[in-house]
Amino acid sequence: MKRTSIATSILLIALALAVLLTPGPTPAAQAQEPASSQMTVDVVEATYIATATVNSAWPNVDSEGRDVTRSAGWGTVDIFVTGDVSGTATLTATMQVSADGTNWTNANYEYWTGSAIGTKTQQRAISADGTAYMTVPLAGEYWRVSLQTTGGVTTTVKATLRR
Repeated sequence: MKRTSIATSILLIALALAVLLTPGPTPAAQAQEPASSQMTVDVVEATYIATATVNSAWPNVDSEGRDVTRSAGWGTVDIFVTGDVSGTATLTATMQVSADGTNWTNANYEYWTGSAIGTKTQQRAISADGTAYMTVPLAGEYWRVSLQTTGGVTTTVKATLRR
């Protein structure tokens, strides 16, 4: 009986050790968080522009290593242009798109005039301190903002990309 109890005890200890030392189930790979449906980025940080045309950076790589000027995966961009205007200066912000990052064109939209289809450039003008906003459908591979001034303007540009 003593031998049976010892043998049973050894067997139970061996089974307990086997269970404890057996690796547990491998956790399933965690699902990737769905990509956010929007992302807000700095396009131009506070910059003083005297009578000139300045284009936002391309490529524009943020602190997370993303080129925020790429259109891929995004449907529209909301552009917020803020200007601190000196005197009678005017700031005009024009949305531009490109298929290759080299050849740029102004983003346009079409509308019905009542008798024909008209075309307008996607742009906003500021002649007093404030913020202007525009929503633009993305086209091509890249986008940027072209800033034209008729005098001294300190400007910032932010954008919210949307899927």
